[in-house]
Amino acid sequence: MARISFILILGFASTLIAQEKDGVVEKEFSGPQVGESLPALVTTGVFDDLAGKPQDLIKQGDGKTAIIIFVHQFTRPSIQVLRGLSTYAENNAEKVHGSIVFLTDDIPEMEATLSRARRALPQKTIITTSPDGLEGPGSYGLNRKMTLTVLVAKDGKVTGNHAFVSTTAQTDVLEVVNPIAKSIGQRPPTLAQLGMVQTRPAPNTGGVNVRALLGPVINKMATEEMVNAAAKRAEAIFAKNKAAATHVAGIAQRIIDTGRLESYGTKRGQYYLKKWAEQFGPKKDKEESKSPN
Repeated sequence: MARISFILILGFASTLIAQEKDGVVEKEFSGPQVGESLPALVTTGVFDDLAGKPQDLIKQGDGKTAIIIFVHQFTRPSIQVLRGLSTYAENNAEKVHGSIVFLTDDIPEMEATLSRARRALPQKTIITTSPDGLEGPGSYGLNRKMTLTVLVAKDGKVTGNHAFVSTTAQTDVLEVVNPIAKSIGQRPPTLAQLGMVQTRPAPNTGGVNVRALLGPVINKMATEEMVNAAAKRAEAIFAKNKAAATHVAGIAQRIIDTGRLESYGTKRGQYYLKKWAEQFGPKKDKEESKSPN
């Protein structure tokens, strides 16, 4: 049987953008194009036994469909894309090898962010950083204007090049994986198989409108007094409604895990999110959150 050798590269950089100039649509490229050879790619591991060690991602994917994800912008939609594509690789581990490359000019800060967000990241896919900064490896010619670049290659040659200025997780993931599935003789996966369909029952909020409860706490324009008052009202409800408290703790913990806490409200609002995640979430061996001075 012929050996399958594909390489899929996802990158938060860019592949192809259509721009209009003087009535003519021009294209902007990122990464090796269809028919071109795939350059060598050595990055640095982030977690566990791979931490700080060089990772030859092309060699690791030899003989399999290798999925390599370059990340320029670490956002909630980008995490969804990472998870969907990584799930496809993990579900087809005999034929597919997945890996992720984060592009940054501050590797220590990125590693700290990834550690905080680890539970939200793919668990079985290799996660690395590039030593080449936001631009990524020069030999790849990545375009940092993009949000996501996806390259698909077979036998060292690029067979598909996808570029996403912004991401729509369900659409973008299927655009990438469906041609791969066809090329290896499989049916296209469903969103449920990729873990991208909400199959859990509606959350138990104890009948509380959580959005209305949290909104004033994480309002960026609120004063400290306003946040404290809103938090006091919320905690009065939590004291009588364990389901609401547990649900809010889950929301707060997910925000913390994705490294996006600073995007929510003021410092005082962020303090309450951390407090509630620890107070009402699963018990952990952590120091209790302390109010900022």
